[in-house]
This record gives sequence, structure tokens and C-alpha cells, in this order.
Amino acid sequence: MIQYHEKLTLLFQEQHKLRYFPIYAQVILSILVSHYLCGPNTFFSMKNKWDNEEYWIVLGFSFLIAMVIFTLAQWMNKRLDKEVPWLPHFCKRMRLQVIFGVVGMMLCELTLMYLIFGVGYAQGWSWMLKYMSAFTMPVGILVVIMNLVYLSWYMWSFAFFATKYAGEVTKEAESLVEQLTKQKKLLSNDSPFLLSLKVMNGYKQVALPVKNIAFIKSAHNKRFCEARDSADRYTLTDPLDQLIQYLDSREFYKVNRNYILHRSIIAKAEMLNTGQLKLLLTSEIDAEEEILVSRESAEHVKKWLEKIGVSIS
Repeated sequence: MIQYHEKLTLLFQEQHKLRYFPIYAQVILSILVSHYLCGPNTFFSMKNKWDNEEYWIVLGFSFLIAMVIFTLAQWMNKRLDKEVPWLPHFCKRMRLQVIFGVVGMMLCELTLMYLIFGVGYAQGWSWMLKYMSAFTMPVGILVVIMNLVYLSWYMWSFAFFATKYAGEVTKEAESLVEQLTKQKKLLSNDSPFLLSLKVMNGYKQVALPVKNIAFIKSAHNKRFCEARDSADRYTLTDPLDQLIQYLDSREFYKVNRNYILHRSIIAKAEMLNTGQLKLLLTSEIDAEEEILVSRESAEHVKKWLEKIGVSIS
């Protein structure tokens, strides 16, 4: 059985499309990060940098690297949120987050820096080692903070979602428990089928043996049954669809939406030109209306009638 937090997580994944940093936020952060971490003053001797064309080229490449890292990190988090969400798989998600979100992002950033500046600008490994000694720690701290921001945003969004939908999940669970409790009360401890049915005889509740019931009828949002031996009528509250689940199918059948009939009161059946099936009851039962079976249900009812030995003309 799905646990409560897993149920909420599934609803969260299906109904709430989590969004992290929008594009404008990524652009702003990339500008700040590229200016701080990838500024040309660190490794390049430039004068009048604001008027230096090379400065803007280096800053542009640094900005693109930062954008790639932010975009890749956001894509990775969305993928992990879908396949390994935080709440039901926290330990596994934490390991994956460290591997891909921290170590993977740092290696990606260092690789791009080397390919663009180390190779493209012919700075070589000496420049790369200098960069790594100076900026590995700041880059690592930045990447860890970025992952913490993603985790915090996910948890905050989930908490808001859970607060909104927890009431619906609770109502669904309570309804299920109530239904199971009601079904348990209906069943006898010694039989898989109902042995007696609680009905109302006037203002008094009585237990009517199921074997004495001729039929159960639903009409005008009311339900009642009639006893075979006395033709007394009793009212009841349980829907026919629920009752038929706990009645012996060898004795009772729900022939249409209004009637559950006991086999003993069916005299014979007639097939009509319309494809419907007409049931004729024994003379001891005073039927208030013709009992017709729809074309869709006729074949199923015919099979049941054949099993209980009722002739069909």
C-alpha cells in the first residue's frame, strides 16, 4: 500500500511542474558570477579594461560558461526530481546530488574553462593549475550553495503543495477506511456472503435472513426488500451495487439497475424483438412493473438463468 508521503509525492510530480530559476535570473547570476570568478584581471594584464576589447571577449565567454552550468544544473535537478524525488528517496537522492550536482558541475566548469581559455587562448596547463589553486574552493562553495538553493526551493514548494492537498488525501483515506469498515460489518464472520441484512421495519431495525428475501428494489432514491414467506416489505439504506457484492451469486443477481432478484421467484424469461430480456416472476410475487433486462446485460443474465435452470423462450 502506498504510504501517505509517497501519495503526496506522486500528486506533486503529476500536478505541480516545479520551476527553479527563470531565464532572467540565470542571466543576472551568470553576469555576477562571470565578473567575479572569471574576471580578466586575475590572469590577464589589461589596462583600461572597460575600453579593452579582449576584456569583453573574456567576460562573454565566462558568462556563457556560467549560463551552461546554471542551465545544466537546473535540467539535472528536474530530471532527478522526476525519477528520484527527495522525500521518499532522500539518502539515494543526496548521493546523486553530490555526484552530479556538486562534483559533476565542478568538473564541467573546469573542463569548459580549460577548453576555452587553456586551449583557445593557448594559456596551457600552467594557467589552468593557477586558476584551480585560486578558484577551486570558491567554485565549490558556489556550487554547494546552488544545490542548497535547489533543495530549499523544492522543499518549500512541496510543503506549500502538501498543505493545500493534504486535506483531500486525508478525506480520501478516511473514505476508504469508512468503506472498508462498513463492508466488514456487512459480512458474517463464518461466511463470505451475507447471512442477514439489517433492515428497518417501521422505526425498528431488525435482522432479516438473506435466504428469506425475494427481491431488493431501488426506486425514487429509496431501497426496500420483500420477504418470500410473508410478503412484508422492509426499507434499507445500502446501494444495490454494494449489496450484490456480498450476496451469493448462485442465489441472487442484479438483473438491472432497479432489481436484485432471488432465483426462486423467477418463473421464466422471454427474449424480445428489441434484444431485451423480460423476466416473468412466480404468481406469489406481485410485481409492480415489468422487469426488463437491457440488451447490454441480457447475455450475462441469460448465462445466470441457464445455470439456475430457468427456461428462456
